[in-house]
Amino acid sequence: AMPSKPGARPNASSSPPASSSSILSTQAPFVLMISLEASGNFLNMYAHLYHALSTKRNVLSASDVESVITGLSKPNLEGVIVTDAGLAERSASRALTKLVDYVKSGGRVVVGCNFSGFITGPDFKKFFRAFGLDWQSGSYHRATFFKNPNNEVVAANPSLPPSYSMKALHVDGIKPEMAVYHPTHQSVTQSRVFPPVPVTNFDEAPVVYASVGSGYLAYIGDVNAEEDSSEVYLALLELLDEDKSKPTSPSVTATIVAPQPAPKPVPAAAPFSSPLVLTAP
Repeated sequence: AMPSKPGARPNASSSPPASSSSILSTQAPFVLMISLEASGNFLNMYAHLYHALSTKRNVLSASDVESVITGLSKPNLEGVIVTDAGLAERSASRALTKLVDYVKSGGRVVVGCNFSGFITGPDFKKFFRAFGLDWQSGSYHRATFFKNPNNEVVAANPSLPPSYSMKALHVDGIKPEMAVYHPTHQSVTQSRVFPPVPVTNFDEAPVVYASVGSGYLAYIGDVNAEEDSSEVYLALLELLDEDKSKPTSPSVTATIVAPQPAPKPVPAAAPFSSPLVLTAP
């Protein structure tokens, strides 16, 4: 379960499972998941997202700085999901710099999963400022949010759900057209403890998207891994209502690992993945 409010960091734990093969020999397009602080229940919590991604593209996961840099350097990289707040740490500055360069050069990055649940307000602002965005952490509550008809991701993905409920950390300091999903006058707070209250702040949103250089950076503030969010991740990576004429390859999941002093036991594969390993040179 996620914490009751954002800011508390999890203990670093196991990253997604791996085997001894390498995906690089195929040069097939892949999505990179950066998980520097993966919690123990991450795989179970985001099984639906992993499955949705793996039906579209190969999926690799990097759990240390060197592996992130390796993955971001590959020509067959199609998009990135930042799954936690590890990149906001000073020790990950080289990886963050590489990610900023990737976006500015035309890459597509989605910041989501556990990021919103474990990032502090100051670190939130500092992280997005690295991309030239003046985004700040906003409200934290559950409500039903609606597609923004003036957003280009929404326009390009008609199969996105019209609305859905999520508990989310919002982004403040955005332009209206950046909101992919936003509150409307129909939105009220949803709580098991407090009575519903109409949402009145329409200058923030839980799902946002902005151009950075030649690429795009997106954010999903959902803290509870709602199944509808999986489709939003796909849309933000241009994989939901993609061009059906594009060739696709059989999909697998994998873990990028940096060189280790000695071999380590490989955990058993999760039921929704066919994992491989990419080793950093």
